[in-house]
This record gives sequence, structure tokens and C-alpha cells, in this order.
Amino acid sequence: MLHILFYYHRYYQRSYRYVAPLTLYLIAVFFLYGVVPNPVMDSYAITSTFLFFVSAWFCYGFIDIEDETQQIITFLHSRKLTLLYALKLLYIWLFTLPISTFAIIYPIIFDKFDYTPSFQQALIAFSCHQLSALLGISIAVWFNQKLFRTTRLSFFGLCTILSISLGGQGIIDQTTPIISWIIPPYRIILFILSDDNKTNNVLTPIEIASPVIYITILILSFLLVMKNRKFENSNK
Repeated sequence: MLHILFYYHRYYQRSYRYVAPLTLYLIAVFFLYGVVPNPVMDSYAITSTFLFFVSAWFCYGFIDIEDETQQIITFLHSRKLTLLYALKLLYIWLFTLPISTFAIIYPIIFDKFDYTPSFQQALIAFSCHQLSALLGISIAVWFNQKLFRTTRLSFFGLCTILSISLGGQGIIDQTTPIISWIIPPYRIILFILSDDNKTNNVLTPIEIASPVIYITILILSFLLVMKNRKFENSNK
């Protein structure tokens, strides 16, 4: 398993597809903390949102990084297609781990907040950043070449879903609570990271767990679908 992760790392590094989203994320973080002091949890909510989009960007550029011939060769070495896709998802999450950690500790070390956050606040922020990354990855992984005929269509679809996720609460308020089970629950992560103490709303345990449940369902469903499709390509 480790040698496959190392192979993916070398392949991804040589592609330079990570440069644009990584650079954009770092610029956004430095820009956010360019003026001090900053509110703690609201600032983390912003960097979490950046990470949500950037993680999806990482995954979108990585999931189809190998050409079909190379995918077959990799499969022949592992003999488990599901394992290969699972390791791709694991690698992208591991790739986001250092930058999400940086977004947590950088403002603390360099005193960018209006007060020093507690360990509990830092832990909550770190957990929410990981959920943001995993949610972005679990959404973006569906918009690959084997499920969409054109890159333009997959890119437009991904941008649409990410935008809906970000505005999820507003959409639910204007329509019906039923669709809250369909829209990716990024709104829950934002709620947890909110510094707004004026609201009296309290999340239920199922609402708090909904991002984890949603991510798990998306990933398991994706692995099942890709196992059945094998090396079929929607462009053919």
C-alpha cells in the first residue's frame, strides 16, 4: 500500500497540477491574516471554506491523472481496483493535511487573532478543516472522465454542486427542509465554526454527524460504482 501511495505522490508531483490550487490557498490564507487582529472561529470558517474548494480542485485534477494504459499497468500490479481508488482518495486527503494544519497553527504562532484560542477551539477548527477537505474530495471524485463525457460538463457540474453546498442553508430556508438530506452538509461545518452567539439554534446529534455520514456514503458509493465500471470510459 505504501509503495502505491509513493507512486501516486511522485506521479502527482511531476504533473504540477497541485501548484495552482496550493498557491491560491496559501495566498488566500496570508491575505486573510494580513490585517490583525482577527476573530478566531470566523477566520477558521473562512480558511475551511477555502480548503473545501481547494480540496475539490486537488481531487478533480488528480483522480484522472493517469492515462488509461498506465491505469491498467497499475491495476495489474495491485489486482484490486477498489484499493487503487481508495488509495487515491487517501493520498489526496494526506496531501491536504499539511496545508490544513498550517491554516490552524499559522495564525496562532504569529499572533493573528484578537485572543489566543483554547485547545478545544483549535481542535474543533482542525476537525472541521478535515471534514471540509474530505467533503470536497468526496464530491469532486464523482466528476471524473469515466462518468462524464466531457471535461467541460464535469467541471461545470462540480462547480455547481460546490456552490450549492456553500449556499445550502439559504436554499433550504427558501424551499423545503427535505432537501437538506440531499445538499452536501457544508452548512453544518460553517455553523460549528461560527462565532455568532446571537443564534439560539442548536444542532442535533444527527446533524452534527451528517458530514461524516454524507462523506462515508459518497465514498463507499463511488468505490462500488468504479469497481463495476472498471476501465470503461464515458468518452467512448
